Amino acid sequence: MSLPDPTITRIPIDQDVQATPGLWNERYAEIDHNFENLDDRAVSVEEEITAARFGNLSLAGMVGTIVSQIGGILGSLDGTASPSTLQNVLGADFLYRNSDKRMVFELFASGYSLQAIDDIAVINGVSSDDALDIADTSKIITGQDYLLSDEDGTEIIRPTSIRSDNRIKLSASLDRSWDATGKVTGSTLIRNEDGGADAAVGSQWISRLIQLGTDTAKRTITIRRTANTGVVRLYYRDNYQTSWAEVDRAIRQTGGGTTGIPDGYYDDKYLVPLREDGYLRIVTEAAAI
Repeated sequence: MSLPDPTITRIPIDQDVQATPGLWNERYAEIDHNFENLDDRAVSVEEEITAARFGNLSLAGMVGTIVSQIGGILGSLDGTASPSTLQNVLGADFLYRNSDKRMVFELFASGYSLQAIDDIAVINGVSSDDALDIADTSKIITGQDYLLSDEDGTEIIRPTSIRSDNRIKLSASLDRSWDATGKVTGSTLIRNEDGGADAAVGSQWISRLIQLGTDTAKRTITIRRTANTGVVRLYYRDNYQTSWAEVDRAIRQTGGGTTGIPDGYYDDKYLVPLREDGYLRIVTEAAAI
C-alpha cells in the first residue's frame, strides 16, 4: 500500500527558502500526512491481531492452541460417505464433511465452536408458561433449538419469536419454573483449557445451523471420546426430518498402535442422512466421558 504523499514536494531552487515559510509548511504537512497514515495502519493491524488472539497473550499462543487441538491429519480421504473415510484424525473432538471432502472441527474453544450459542443467563421462567425472560435476546435465532439448563436438569427449548430485549416466546410451555441459576446455552459440556471437553452423565450439546451437502449421501460424523463405558447418542434434524432422530453408531476405532488415535480414546463414527441445512445434537449416558 502506497503512502498518500510518496514524494515530498521539492523546494524550488530559484526562491529564497529562508524568506518563504510557506515552502516549508507545505512539505511538513505532506510528511505529517504520511506519518498519520502509517499510524492508522499500525493501529488497524494491532486491533486485528488482538481480535484474532481471542484472549490469548499472543497470536502465536492462539495458533499454538489451535494446532494442539487439531493435531495432524494423516492418511487419506476416499469415497464420499463410507465409515472408513476419516482416518487418523488427531486431536479432533468432532468432525463432519460432505461429498466435496469438506471438514469442520468442533474445537470447544471460544470463536472456534459449532455449538448453537454460548451461555445466556436466565432471569425468570414460570411453569406452564410459553415465555422465558433472559439476560439478552440479541443472539437468539427463532427456530433454533437451545438447552435450558440448571443444576436440577436440562430441557430443549425452541424460540418462535423475540418479544423484547429480554423475553422470548417458546414453541411449548415450560415443564417447570426457572430462576437466575439457569442458563440458555448450546452445551452443558465443560470445556478444557488445552482442548476438548468433559461430559458428565446427561450432558448435551446442540449445533448451530450447519450445511453438510445437498445430495442424499450419508455424512460421516466422527466423535473422539474417552474409551470407557460411557455412551454418546447422536441426533439430527433437517428440513426432511423435522423432529430429532437418533443415528446408531456405525463403527468404532480403538486408539493406540498405528491407528493415529491416542491411547485411551475411541473414534466413534456415525452415518447421518443430514441434507441441506440442519442441526446435530449429542447426549451422553452411562458414564462420564
